[in-house]
Amino acid sequence: MRRRPDIRVAERQIAAAIARVGLTHTDLFPKVNINGLLGLNAATVSGLVEGAAFRYSLGASIVYNLFDFGLVKKRIEAADARAEAAIITYEKTVLLALEETEAALLQYSRNAKQSEELFTATKTPKKQRDSRVFASMRATPISLRYLTPSDS
Repeated sequence: MRRRPDIRVAERQIAAAIARVGLTHTDLFPKVNINGLLGLNAATVSGLVEGAAFRYSLGASIVYNLFDFGLVKKRIEAADARAEAAIITYEKTVLLALEETEAALLQYSRNAKQSEELFTATKTPKKQRDSRVFASMRATPISLRYLTPSDS
């Protein structure tokens, strides 16, 4: 069952939805950025080897959405709802796969039984086969309505 492509897709959708829930939770915390720059700056190519050509820069920033808590909570709730929907879709996909498997096994069983009956029928003498056919015809009710000519 796990090798079925539809089930694998549903599993991947759950994993992606749960990962998105984790990402939305990070919006509750401040973000810290550290930026750095190293380089050389000179008016001539020969000036690049001098110590004065060396340049560097280092900076940091902190970003925190202090007044967006309502929006962040709504994003988290939406991500949770999408994850729940992905789980429900997965369960539905698995149930459908089980139903299809059960139907296929039932059809296989019927085909095997029919194959066995046909094989047995080819091994029985013709007289016995004919008597079975006539017996099954007698057991089947026939409506006389279809056998009489119509007046209209």
